[in-house]
Amino acid sequence: MRIPKVIRIAGQDYKVKQVRMLAAGELKAQIVHSVATITLATCSEGKRYAEGIMAEALMHEVIHGVNRAWLDTDLSEEQVRSLSRGLFEVFRNNKGLDFHGP
Repeated sequence: MRIPKVIRIAGQDYKVKQVRMLAAGELKAQIVHSVATITLATCSEGKRYAEGIMAEALMHEVIHGVNRAWLDTDLSEEQVRSLSRGLFEVFRNNKGLDFHGP
């Protein structure tokens, strides 16, 4: 999966930045709604993350964005993690999946 530079969530364009490591230590990604930015770490302890790990981290942050925009309840971190893993698998295993229509 190619990591986009911008991703639209609920009508808002979020800039997707890739940085070597996040200051928060073990985080692979974080979303900051106030500045519409998703930041992805590209490595941990000097080792570069596989693109699939970064793509799944992006999916995780997108779900946080969807949760904030459209859900009446806050999903727990475990719920977001489970949804991101599940949806990532669906997209990875169905490469021709296209929601844009004919």
